[in-house]
Amino acid sequence: METVEETKSKIGIVSFILGIIGLMAGVLPIIGAFVTIAGLVLGIKGHSTNHKKLATAGIFLCVVGLFEIVVNGAISYKGTTATLFNSGTNTANINISNVENKSTETVKKIIFCGSIDNDLNPTNVGDTFSVDSQFYTKFDNKAPFKTSKLKVTIYVMNGSSQSVFYTEDQDVEQDYTALAIPLNISTAGKYKIIITRSSDNQKLGEGEVTVVFYN
Repeated sequence: METVEETKSKIGIVSFILGIIGLMAGVLPIIGAFVTIAGLVLGIKGHSTNHKKLATAGIFLCVVGLFEIVVNGAISYKGTTATLFNSGTNTANINISNVENKSTETVKKIIFCGSIDNDLNPTNVGDTFSVDSQFYTKFDNKAPFKTSKLKVTIYVMNGSSQSVFYTEDQDVEQDYTALAIPLNISTAGKYKIIITRSSDNQKLGEGEVTVVFYN
């Protein structure tokens, strides 16, 4: 029958063997962790036996094995995250596309009409009006303006170029979503109206209208 000292002596050897196994099993975090922790505990217990050197080597191997397990576990987690991200590449592209579309959609189209009622319901909607006749610009933001001022800029278009014809700040209520502006242009030509939020210069709406002479 083995004595207690002989049993303790073998603990150092077992720790060394578990340390080697732990290094090889480091790629499997759960199994490797169990083996190296067991080897580390046995190595500490066997440090005072006749196989002190083997126990010390076992402790060293188990510590290295645990470090390997932690590193491999972190890489594995990061790799899983990357895989999830890559598997959602199409979704990410769709989301980016949606953001771009949404950004485009936030610039609402301005409509022009011959008259408009108090509820901002337009009539005689069109894009061509007579010189010196009053018509209206209706802008529906579909959401609160979130500002107390909107900048209205009218550009006169000359072929591919354009220049500022008129600009002014329009006072609005921040929770309003739409407004109508009367226009009376005395010079024939093609015009672009752009409405921006004065606080951050964000373009909210734009539209084009032609003013002509009618016989």
